[in-house]
Amino acid sequence: MSPTPKIIRVVNPRADSLAYHAGVSVLVYSDGGDFGEKAPKLLDRLAELNINSVSLVFPVFQSNWRSVEVYKDPKKTPADDNIRIFIREANKRNFTVMLRPILDESSLVADGKWRGQLSPTDKGQWFNSYSSLLVGYAKLAQEEKVAVLNIGTEFDSLESEVALWKALIAVVRTQYDGQITYSANWDVKAPGFASDLNFPSIDAYYPLDVPIGASVDSLVAGWQRWVADITSKGYNPKTVVFTEIGILPRQGAYQKPWNYLLESPADYEAQLRYYQATCQVFVPLINGLYWWQVDLTLPDPNKPDLGFSPMGKPAEAALAQCHR
Repeated sequence: MSPTPKIIRVVNPRADSLAYHAGVSVLVYSDGGDFGEKAPKLLDRLAELNINSVSLVFPVFQSNWRSVEVYKDPKKTPADDNIRIFIREANKRNFTVMLRPILDESSLVADGKWRGQLSPTDKGQWFNSYSSLLVGYAKLAQEEKVAVLNIGTEFDSLESEVALWKALIAVVRTQYDGQITYSANWDVKAPGFASDLNFPSIDAYYPLDVPIGASVDSLVAGWQRWVADITSKGYNPKTVVFTEIGILPRQGAYQKPWNYLLESPADYEAQLRYYQATCQVFVPLINGLYWWQVDLTLPDPNKPDLGFSPMGKPAEAALAQCHR
């Protein structure tokens, strides 16, 4: 009989629902039957890095920016059984789990749009479709004791539909008694339905007006204008969680952090300094950071990686120090 594999548990798990989220986002497109093998290895590594929270981010789809139907893609949206595997492995290790379906933008590109510009031909139908999808994940989250359900990401053009969002939240709460959040973009005001959430979240791709090669101190100084901006947009910083924050390991990436197509020269130290500065500014100020993002598959040390992930790069050490 083979021995039970050793589980590495979270060093400092969140004590309650108000505790700080020391987090990372785990972005998963359908990965077949590998969840059972990959999830434990990834989660053990994250536990060693002082992470206490993981956001499982996975895609849902619509056919174009005017569509009224939101759906799972069986080839790209992870199967519910795989999602359950990840959640159960995370719960074994005492992670806080956030479940976060996110609208994939691949079908919007042809029209030059992104998820913040959706304009469904019938908003009521779109919300009915989206609510139905979320209710399914709410039931799964309830069954698997998920701590947080994220009900939406960067739907800038639809955030004014406050009554429809409130109705969606009310429906989700009939199936799920955990915490609910919504991820607003960094450059918009707090949504009018924020009071119906357990806490507000921001995808924090704030551009830093600092030169290439900026020091940690310069990056800290560059962050200061945005500290005040959070309050001016209607948030209480102490309740805010950054559900996405990070940069590519490339020169000047902090000037436009959202630019995943940036092709400037590799600069792993710039990513490291950005992590250090961001932690210095925001760990004392807000209620959590979910770094964007790691993959289900651990990095191959023999293959250079210029993606957002800090894993296997100098920023990995900064990540551990940030959450120590």
